[in-house]
Amino acid sequence: MPLSKDSITKALSDVRSKTPKRKFTQAIELSVKLREIDLKKPEGRINENLELPTAADKDSKVAVIAGGDLGPRGKMPTPIPPTAPIDDIIKRQRRNVRLKMKDQPVIQAKVGTEDMPDDVLVQNIQTIISRLEAKLEKGPKNIKAVSIKASMGPLVKISLTTVA
Repeated sequence: MPLSKDSITKALSDVRSKTPKRKFTQAIELSVKLREIDLKKPEGRINENLELPTAADKDSKVAVIAGGDLGPRGKMPTPIPPTAPIDDIIKRQRRNVRLKMKDQPVIQAKVGTEDMPDDVLVQNIQTIISRLEAKLEKGPKNIKAVSIKASMGPLVKISLTTVA
């Protein structure tokens, strides 16, 4: 069950009111704290790319490179056939966000920028939460806390009341 739209919208308005204006456009970041996850087991770890409904950043760049040096560090490029429509693949890659746990049961992801409308940010946040719930063993019961923040702003918790 994704989080309710009202609780996310309220948290976004709190982030915008508590964050001082900067000379650049700040990113809005989502942080999900998980519980009862065994990070020693491979099935307990999450490492995947998720396609958001709206790109989190308009200025993201996609590089076209070749090389074997990227493989061992977990940065292997995605091979694309020569006949594939490059424009569609680039648009899809710009909407991708990586959900990854390292040594702690926390997932952080950029969901947009401060100048994006609330409904777009809510849709991106709900997409990430619903994907995590589907991927986790106990679903929503594995989620301990969800919070959002601007790049240089305070953390604001989203209440975990779910959609009825």
